[in-house]
Amino acid sequence: MITSACVFLAHGIVLLFDPELLLGLFHLTNSPGAPVSAQLFSAALIGLGLINWTARGLVLGGIYGRAIVYGNFAHALIGFLLSIRARLNGVSNDYFWIEVFLYLIFVFAFGVMLFRSPRQSPIR
Repeated sequence: MITSACVFLAHGIVLLFDPELLLGLFHLTNSPGAPVSAQLFSAALIGLGLINWTARGLVLGGIYGRAIVYGNFAHALIGFLLSIRARLNGVSNDYFWIEVFLYLIFVFAFGVMLFRSPRQSPIR
């Protein structure tokens, strides 16, 4: 949860204050509405990061933190699939592979948390 919170918050803050930086890395600056869309997406990332940061010490999985795990799993799965689709449609940037890899890790991690019984984290 701490890792996902930090990754989502970092991406969200960069997108909020300098959307052209990340949009330029992914060659997505053609549309005039792209910076506004990126800033709206940053609001979602910051919100999800704050939720994850708040839930970092909770027992997740089972019925207790299921809503948090479901939301993170859905975000990671959709983000992974969209990243793969963008890569297959010609977004030819090596930075995209970093995003694909991060989303794949989060899909796996949140999928495990979703389908196993909850355990108390040994780190407190």
